[in-house]
Amino acid sequence: MHILKSITAAMQRHYTGVCNTFGCGVLSLAVESGKMNGEQIERRWYKMPKKVYANRYSTDCLAGIFERRAEQNNVGIDDLPEYAGSRATWEELQAQHSHFQNDMERVNEGAEDMTDEQQTPVPAAVLPADEPCDLGYNPAEILGIRSDKK
Repeated sequence: MHILKSITAAMQRHYTGVCNTFGCGVLSLAVESGKMNGEQIERRWYKMPKKVYANRYSTDCLAGIFERRAEQNNVGIDDLPEYAGSRATWEELQAQHSHFQNDMERVNEGAEDMTDEQQTPVPAAVLPADEPCDLGYNPAEILGIRSDKK
């Protein structure tokens, strides 16, 4: 089995090397204007792996196609709003008008309304008077009551 896999791997390496050296692929390229009006220009693009792997041209080889169209646009990626720091502030998150942020705002407003209301004091635990009970421990130690009588 090992011999069979070795032979198959050698054939695959040879085939890949030949295709990468002499192969050529034809791709369909559709370019749309930056105006997003739906007009597309269809072109054929010949991709040659030998040139790609030999660094014969840069990876932005299609930049020339898009440069002329980009010059027609008034707004680019540099004009998008960005955060003032590395993280968004509360005001910047509110400006996004997301459902999550709106829900968080409602929760915070509800929490602020609850803190504005007067809180009713919760009575402290009171030990029953004159009722002997043996719990196996001293409740005064748990409740923090200091008793001078023992």
